[in-house]
Amino acid sequence: MKMVIFTNGPKKYALRVMEQLEITPYFDSELIFAVEDVMPHCKPELEAFQKIFDATGVTDPSTSVMFEDSMKNIRGAKKLGMRTVLLLASQDGSGDQSIEAPDPNDPAVDVVMATTAELKAKLACLWEKEWRP
Repeated sequence: MKMVIFTNGPKKYALRVMEQLEITPYFDSELIFAVEDVMPHCKPELEAFQKIFDATGVTDPSTSVMFEDSMKNIRGAKKLGMRTVLLLASQDGSGDQSIEAPDPNDPAVDVVMATTAELKAKLACLWEKEWRP
């Protein structure tokens, strides 16, 4: 399974955040994509996703799972046929209150997670051949 980082932020920022989250060892450096890799496009534009698909050899978006906290990006991924996991921004109610605030009831959301610690329990199917959220 290929794991890809794709952010609308600069790569320098992404690398710093990955370091702070202690996830850097889990990702190949050539699979870390940032806004400068897809410009003049960005998520959720089809052209941005297509550049990532081309770079990673993905020919069928339905074989990909997008972990995201932005509803705009969740909806864009779903339009392409990707599976989606909504990551909730905060547990204390201080998260984004805008129209793009996480909405677990949106039809574009396949699975909802409060934290990535729930990954194995909620998405055991990632380690199997069949998607069963």
